[in-house]
Amino acid sequence: MTLLALEPLLKTHLAQQLGSDVVGVFTADDLNGVRNRSQLSPSVQIYYESTNVTKQSQGLIYATQEWHTVAVVRNAQQSGSNEQVRVNADTLLDSIIAALHHWQPDSYQPFELVGAGRPAYSPAVGYFPLTWRTARQIRSSQLCASS
Repeated sequence: MTLLALEPLLKTHLAQQLGSDVVGVFTADDLNGVRNRSQLSPSVQIYYESTNVTKQSQGLIYATQEWHTVAVVRNAQQSGSNEQVRVNADTLLDSIIAALHHWQPDSYQPFELVGAGRPAYSPAVGYFPLTWRTARQIRSSQLCASS
């Protein structure tokens, strides 16, 4: 069992929950070489942030993990204003929160929303990050067995 085992579960869960509301759910590997003008929208990007060990005891590692989801929305009007991008993002952000808040994949604690980062804008695309935290217990023998 690896520290990044959650990524495909997260991607599948979001794709199922968001369905036709998005053109895709992407990980960093999926986005290799993508530039702003070729961003698929609306979409969600998933990024691993960190694993923090909170306790180690009797062969068990207790750890929290943080993940980012980024709502990507395009301003079809490309008017130079970010107002329509923010309106479009609001609906997608609500859907992401509904899909992930308290979602509990096997072997993990329920997901908790811990923050929303500063949005970033290109001329026609807005990026709206959310940060999520979960926790899990890992047997140290599982880490050795997966390598």
